[in-house]
Amino acid sequence: MAFTNAPTLDLLGMAEAQESLSGAVPLRDLARLRTGLAALPPDAAADWQAEGLWRDAGAQGRQPALHLRIRATLPLICQRCLETVPVPVQVDRHFVFAPDEETAARWDAELEDDVLVLQRPFDLAALLEDELILALPAIPRHAHCDNPPPLATQTGDFDAAAAPENPFAVLAGYGRKPRH
Repeated sequence: MAFTNAPTLDLLGMAEAQESLSGAVPLRDLARLRTGLAALPPDAAADWQAEGLWRDAGAQGRQPALHLRIRATLPLICQRCLETVPVPVQVDRHFVFAPDEETAARWDAELEDDVLVLQRPFDLAALLEDELILALPAIPRHAHCDNPPPLATQTGDFDAAAAPENPFAVLAGYGRKPRH
């Protein structure tokens, strides 16, 4: 499935048929995610699988749902050495769909699954990008950096620089009477 024409889903039909879709989305097509990434290789992509199903939503009964899996390796900037670090990301989430915002807010407090509002057609592209953004680590870094930046705040010639004159030294002489 080509992702440049972002897939939209009929979630009710997908749940009824227990249909599964899969594909790969080029990371360059995800504008919001791309702003937090290092330089992208031309073939960088996220593999995804979406499965429509019905989930038990407790007192709400069976509701249309989506099981979403995403796998990608995202090029991020290591916060230790400031070089590119490839970060593997995996998403495996279930979403239950409510008929409106008010119901979604109520169910969200009661259910373990994430609750979204059922929209027709449903924009899978936006959900994929949202989930990848949420999966980003707060502080990406290598397990071991080969070229860590220097941690010293002074260079060798720092101590050799002349210390500025104390501005209060001039004031020390005021108020004293000269002795003869």
